[in-house]
Amino acid sequence: MLERSKKLSVHVRYNTQVARINETTDSVNVSFQNGDVESYELVVGADGIHSGLRKMVFGEEHQFSHYLGYGVAAFQTAHRDEIGSSVKIYQEPNRSSIYYPVSGKAMDSVFLFPCENTERVAKEDYKNVLLNTYAGSKWINQEVIQNTPNDSIGFFDVLKQIQMPTWMKSRVCLVRDACACLSPIAGQGASTAMLEAYVLSNELKKSTNVQECLARYESILKPDIECRQALARHIANRFVPASVKEIVWYRWLTRMEFSSLLVHRTANGFKGKIHQI
Repeated sequence: MLERSKKLSVHVRYNTQVARINETTDSVNVSFQNGDVESYELVVGADGIHSGLRKMVFGEEHQFSHYLGYGVAAFQTAHRDEIGSSVKIYQEPNRSSIYYPVSGKAMDSVFLFPCENTERVAKEDYKNVLLNTYAGSKWINQEVIQNTPNDSIGFFDVLKQIQMPTWMKSRVCLVRDACACLSPIAGQGASTAMLEAYVLSNELKKSTNVQECLARYESILKPDIECRQALARHIANRFVPASVKEIVWYRWLTRMEFSSLLVHRTANGFKGKIHQI
């Protein structure tokens, strides 16, 4: 993508952020933290769930944030023999861990747990919070956390969704987590981001009226995204069962949902719809 941008003479700015936005009738004036000021026909905010651009244009995060009740931490560590070459999910009541082998030398580790604190944890406290949360946990959980330096814990946050009445305002629009975060529980983040970028760019090709293009972009995608968000809220407790009974039940349910017979029948049911698309 970067190489493609260079070929198209797209100016990529490094080591700076948007400091201020002023909208006019036919443009958006953007002031950067390094002192530069530029004027654009359209500004797209793709700066994540804690979007600074959203705050500037649409308001504070708490207006759009919907807490799901869980915390999540993710980081990469050295591969362990217990993981092998396939994904491993380990669950205890109110504590889950997922290990993804990246190669023979590394693995991604994800920890999910109930969390009453809706505020973000300070970076220097990441490891201590995890150690306290997984105190007494079995298998490899405590060892993985203990052997990981605090600075190596790259992601730590509470699980939230962003739900907004609109993704656009004049000549400013938002994409992906900035306007409609599904949450890591739902997955589909990267694929949905590419879909949104494709639809937005495709609509912008059709007309020079920016507001009309943004309205169509939102009307095409928003209903589907809201359905996916609702599904994620519905299945959230599957990832962190509260009891041994729930763990057994959700494991059985998941096996049934992904059984070869059910997958085959579901695929056959979709054949006509896929052909029409």
